[in-house]
Amino acid sequence: MPKIFCTVVLITIFFALISCEQAVYTGPPEEPKPENGKIMVNSNPSGALIYLDGRNMGSKTPCYLNGLTYGSHSITLKLNLYVDGKIGLFINGDYTNNIFYDFMNDPQNLGSIQCSSNPDGSDIYINDSLTSKKTPYLFNKLKPGSYKVKFTHYNYRADSMVSIVRASQISSVYMTLEDTSKFVNYISFNSGLPSNIINYVTVDKSDYIWIGTEIGLAKFDGNKWQRFNMKNSPLNSDYISRIAVDSSNRILVGTPKGFYSFDGTNWTDFSAAINYSSVNDVIVAPSGDYWIGTQDGLYKYSNSVWTLFNTSNSSIAENSVTCLTIDKKNEIWIGSNYHGISVLDGNTWSFHNKSNMNIKVPDQVKALCVNSDGKIWANFWKEALVVFDGTSWSADTKGINYSSVITFCVDGKRLLFGTRYGGMFALDPNGGTKNFHYLGNSSYINWIPTVAVDALGNIWFGTYNQGLYKIKKGNF
Repeated sequence: MPKIFCTVVLITIFFALISCEQAVYTGPPEEPKPENGKIMVNSNPSGALIYLDGRNMGSKTPCYLNGLTYGSHSITLKLNLYVDGKIGLFINGDYTNNIFYDFMNDPQNLGSIQCSSNPDGSDIYINDSLTSKKTPYLFNKLKPGSYKVKFTHYNYRADSMVSIVRASQISSVYMTLEDTSKFVNYISFNSGLPSNIINYVTVDKSDYIWIGTEIGLAKFDGNKWQRFNMKNSPLNSDYISRIAVDSSNRILVGTPKGFYSFDGTNWTDFSAAINYSSVNDVIVAPSGDYWIGTQDGLYKYSNSVWTLFNTSNSSIAENSVTCLTIDKKNEIWIGSNYHGISVLDGNTWSFHNKSNMNIKVPDQVKALCVNSDGKIWANFWKEALVVFDGTSWSADTKGINYSSVITFCVDGKRLLFGTRYGGMFALDPNGGTKNFHYLGNSSYINWIPTVAVDALGNIWFGTYNQGLYKIKKGNF
């Protein structure tokens, strides 16, 4: 009897529940909510990182987002340098929607650049385009991104830097321009120089500057630089020891392994003709003959014929030639390491050394030069700067630090001396001297192994480790 009673009760409850449900809702069955909404998200600029409801989706615009659920969602777009873009949307069906956000429609996304310089009044270039503005000036309403800003000013070296513009921010650009009214320094950082160690500098007949460095040859026409080395020329060494210019404006180049001629287009390799000797000096005679001083003797190139002068076939004092010059009588003066000076006058040899100069000098000659007055200047290693007037030698150096002189250059009627650590001296025709000394904190600036003068009277000198300097005419 109890079992039958329980069964009846359960059946009664079941039918009662069914009746209750029918009483609450009598309409059609509810449709399932969509679970596969799809949208295309794009932006200007593109590449914005997409966040959906605060969650990084790991994708950037333009991109499809699939499988979006029914209801409200938020899209946040993050783009470097811009204010975040926010978009709301409602998914209510199985369809594809397109969302586009233009960052540039929001004025908050524009920035500014404040341009200032020393001196004021510098012309301003933005991305290599000249603006009509001068420093100081504030550029507004700029799209975020990188901008190359350059300042130029008369008698100052142009300089530039990259400025980053961010939304609603002011970027500051300030540059102190280098005063070039008196002299200009060219180093590998601000020019086309291969190296800051300069071995030799000369000026060709087109007034172009040729620079020999430890890692290649450079040409500077006043605006553009051109480099030559073992990779783009026949040169068998990147170390350029000497440069000269002949009457046809060919560039003559000496290296530790040979000798070359360059006409601006074609190279001629003369290295085999001098037995790949190390070249210490090169001069060109008024006749057009080349004279090349090497470690193995003196070479002459005349009318396509090579002649070697050494101790086995001539009266030259020594095979190791350190320096050369040619006097107003076309005599060749030859410096050596251990035997003073040999002089070749046609076929006649004469000699100047500590045994016959009647002045205290060693026999190691560093530099030779003929001044505009015809006097011969010579510097002997660590001992004496001396001058020969055609009859006798004297050592009146007019206050020049003679023990450090390593090069000479004629500047009109003046004689320029480059020294080791002492800067540069000028000896005027009246015997007075000037010293261009200590251009900066580094003593290497004052180590001057080479000096040249261009057609306008500007002085160019190379330093041991501080690049190339140009002193404008009238400033030394």
